[in-house]
Amino acid sequence: MDVKFSGRALIVEDNPVNQMVLKTQLTRMGIAVDVAENGQIALDKIDSNDAYDIIFMDVQMPVMGGVECTENIRKTNAQIPVIAVTANVTTKDKNDCKECGMNSFMAKPLKRDLLISELGKWL
Repeated sequence: MDVKFSGRALIVEDNPVNQMVLKTQLTRMGIAVDVAENGQIALDKIDSNDAYDIIFMDVQMPVMGGVECTENIRKTNAQIPVIAVTANVTTKDKNDCKECGMNSFMAKPLKRDLLISELGKWL
């Protein structure tokens, strides 16, 4: 099934393999993609380019993690969807993501159907 979307996504992920997998999936669906290796780089990219339609945010990263990064994003941008992408799937993890302002939660490894569902919901 060939699913197409349009928009710009920012992937905030420190693992190169995870970056590549998500970037490949999004690009094949028509999404333009930028990558940031940690939350601080993500904030710099967002400050210099306000054209992202969706952010896929890893939770645990060096320098600045996803929770802190999302809290900073929410200080200036309440609208942009931030989707947690994490291997940590406990109820506490999900609650932490929701409390910091993330809009949704996806467990690693990512399932294509869930990714399509999230894109359909937010784009």
